[in-house]
Amino acid sequence: MPRVFADGNTGGKAIAVSFGVMLGLYPDTMPLTILIACYLFFSLILRIKSHARRTIITFGSVIALSLFFVKEKSVIFGIIIISFIVIYKHVICTEKEKVCES
Repeated sequence: MPRVFADGNTGGKAIAVSFGVMLGLYPDTMPLTILIACYLFFSLILRIKSHARRTIITFGSVIALSLFFVKEKSVIFGIIIISFIVIYKHVICTEKEKVCES
């Protein structure tokens, strides 16, 4: 059962788990490097204020960059699955916020 916080939101949406999974691919650090670089880019350089929007764009970028820089097809497939789960959870969360604001 997910933990519900005082503001009505539930806990994490798999971002920390994504970093952990990519760290678990240790000999191949490229997926983790891509994820870190994208998060830093969209947090510090091309600043996207909305956390949900930044996460969606970051994981979309991770998919695109992984297709070019990651050589192992099974790793690319895993990155795509993880990214779609994170994007889906953030889209659902964003939609719930819009419904609550209306």
